[in-house]
Amino acid sequence: MNSWNEARQPLSPPEPDTEKRLRDGTLPAEEDLSTAALRARLESAGRSHLPGALDELHACVLEYFARQLSMRDDPGHLQTTAKNLVWTFWALADLEPVPTETLVELKQMLGVELRAAEDGAREILVTHCLEPLFESRRMAAMFADWEEDRQLRDVYQRALAWGEGFWPQTRGG
Repeated sequence: MNSWNEARQPLSPPEPDTEKRLRDGTLPAEEDLSTAALRARLESAGRSHLPGALDELHACVLEYFARQLSMRDDPGHLQTTAKNLVWTFWALADLEPVPTETLVELKQMLGVELRAAEDGAREILVTHCLEPLFESRRMAAMFADWEEDRQLRDVYQRALAWGEGFWPQTRGG
């Protein structure tokens, strides 16, 4: 199974208790920023039509990835974070309505990290996040403005060259 297929796996249903605690707002702060809590929020956002649900999701996603990306000195952690970015981009892009602001800010956060990253961390983010994302023309198009950014052009072109080989087979391609 390639990384795109792994990223496109349906989000596993949250534990009933976790989902209830998310709705009630009773998750402790340390649980609130866990991967399981993020997945539960993404899953709930797809079913929720409550006012403010997307705003809460926006804050949760950005806070989660700001914390995870701040630990970029651990290659294993960064690889996991990069893979989590892939499924998060897809989960957000699949929501109705699409939370465009969250996608844009998440993309900007990734761009900041790529600009600041040393070679090893940059390589992890390209191979475990950008390349799998760019296996879809739809996702690659979201990053097209990076072609004009001299600091991001090389990673964009590399991921685009990788992704184009998958476009005939991918959804959105």
